[in-house]
Amino acid sequence: MRRGPGKASWFEKGRLLMERVVSPRFLPWKRKAPTGDDIETFWLLELSSDSATPLGNISQGKGIGSTFRPSSDFHFGFNMTVASPDMLFVCDLEKKRGTYLKVETREGAVGWWDNQTILLQNQTNDFRLLDVVSGRSSVLLRATNVVAFLDQRGIDRVGLGRRPSAFAEWNGREYEFYITDTYQKWLADESFLLKMERPDARLALVSPSFKFEWSDHFDESQRYYVYNGREIGKRSDGVFLRDLKTKTQRTLVEPEDAKYMSIPNFYGPNVIYIRSNQLWRIDFNGSNNVRLFPPPER
Repeated sequence: MRRGPGKASWFEKGRLLMERVVSPRFLPWKRKAPTGDDIETFWLLELSSDSATPLGNISQGKGIGSTFRPSSDFHFGFNMTVASPDMLFVCDLEKKRGTYLKVETREGAVGWWDNQTILLQNQTNDFRLLDVVSGRSSVLLRATNVVAFLDQRGIDRVGLGRRPSAFAEWNGREYEFYITDTYQKWLADESFLLKMERPDARLALVSPSFKFEWSDHFDESQRYYVYNGREIGKRSDGVFLRDLKTKTQRTLVEPEDAKYMSIPNFYGPNVIYIRSNQLWRIDFNGSNNVRLFPPPER
């Protein structure tokens, strides 16, 4: 069964890439750049024909990893680097070529709005759409509209951070986009949570004060929210599930105060997580806790 890409589907994505033999995979080979940055050369590997096609180079900050974000149909992928903040490197897997697209300096790429359009957010917090085929961009949602939406509902924007910005979540078919104060999200603190509805980015209020957690993910239905702690001694190795509809929380895996994170994620109707350097799977109700890797001894 085909499953899509996304931050919330790393395990599924790896499985997909292994199963779809004709599908390419991005792999970087690094060499030192004269400026002290790394130069990454990307190749398109065709496993079916045992061939490789160079796609292009990007400059990346020294010691910083590089991640391509694929479109929902795996036609395109993009990479944005800290070394070249005004440049977006886009790969076309069908035409086997890479393209450099100019963006505003320090403009952040949030994710794929659709199969060929990337959602960007600039320094003035406006949201724009960039068509990777034509190279043209257009304003989707003004920052003033976001502020007005919050003010009309009496949602406090005063305090640490309070910069409305967006993040993407994979729903099994495409990406869902939310707006919050992502600094508060990073702190695992409370902040407003809005959703950008397609096709015109109409705003919908999810919560005026959503409590974020560490290593968090929404499931494909956007109803369930899984997370663990992050700081040592603060339930970093436990697995917790929140039902956003009933506003209840369940402990799927009791914390043992270990010095590692469980890094839970959704996989269909299950949650996968790490414990004792092993990969486990468990149901939403806490049953059927099964070790996946290494496989149990028979």
